[in-house]
Amino acid sequence: MNSYKTIDRFAEGEITEKRSRFIAVAYPVENEQQAADIITSVKKKHFSAKHNVFAYRLKSGEERYSEDGEPQGTAAAPILDLLRSLDLSDCLVVVTRYFGGILLGTGGLVRAYTSAAKAALDKSGTKEYVLHTVNKITFEYSLYGRVEGIVSSFGGSIIDSDFADEVCIFAAIKKDMSEPFCKKIIDSTNGTATVESVREIFK
Repeated sequence: MNSYKTIDRFAEGEITEKRSRFIAVAYPVENEQQAADIITSVKKKHFSAKHNVFAYRLKSGEERYSEDGEPQGTAAAPILDLLRSLDLSDCLVVVTRYFGGILLGTGGLVRAYTSAAKAALDKSGTKEYVLHTVNKITFEYSLYGRVEGIVSSFGGSIIDSDFADEVCIFAAIKKDMSEPFCKKIIDSTNGTATVESVREIFK
């Protein structure tokens, strides 16, 4: 995976359908433990609600959902389908339902839970993260401007630096551009700079 899309921020949405309240919250999450902690917190907050359903997807591939007592396929499953259709990862949606006394039927439940989830997701915004290679570059002080210019021309960013006997910077470059970037550094410094790929990050 060289990139993924997630939500930009926490958001909440709410709809009312035949006196039932559907309160949806969308959270950016990074792992299953973080998702589990948030789900527990929401359930504690809405302990008197009849249902607290959830669905989440992670960029690592995990997908989980719980109908929490609603008929199978009418609540959390449609929310997971919504996350898939929007291609969102590292995203958790919890929808709390306060029952209003009127049965909605299978189709009504699907529409209500999906609409509530979408109301939250529409407010959350989205952002895309791209896989970058972090390159450690060591060179003479006189070459700083040249190296900095190459980093900029490749759309990269300097995320750390150390100024000792020589300059050492850590530059994040999109993974698919890392090899030509390293070659450009070597060629432009007549082989006096050293370049080492040290790790990969999403940014």
